[in-house]
Amino acid sequence: MIEFETAVFECEVSKPNLKPRWFKGEQEIKDLERFEQTSVGTKHTLTIRECEVQDGDVYKIVVEEGVESTAKLTVEGTSTAFFVALHSSWVNIFCERLTSKT
Repeated sequence: MIEFETAVFECEVSKPNLKPRWFKGEQEIKDLERFEQTSVGTKHTLTIRECEVQDGDVYKIVVEEGVESTAKLTVEGTSTAFFVALHSSWVNIFCERLTSKT
């Protein structure tokens, strides 16, 4: 998963209308601006919008005592380039190919 993308965890169980609890690590997840939990019948979903690097962790759903499933989310940061203006100057970078003579 790349930073700023959306991650979706889905879990389908055999019994309908169970109330699932989602966890990030050992911390129970509450609905926040970027985290959304939905349940329809036997299908339970956790959506994380605009993932951040610190969202990477093990996620767990618990649907009833002893019934749970886990998945690991890894979020890679995007690379950032910085450009600095050089006032009225030019910078030349020369690359040379080094060859060895044998």
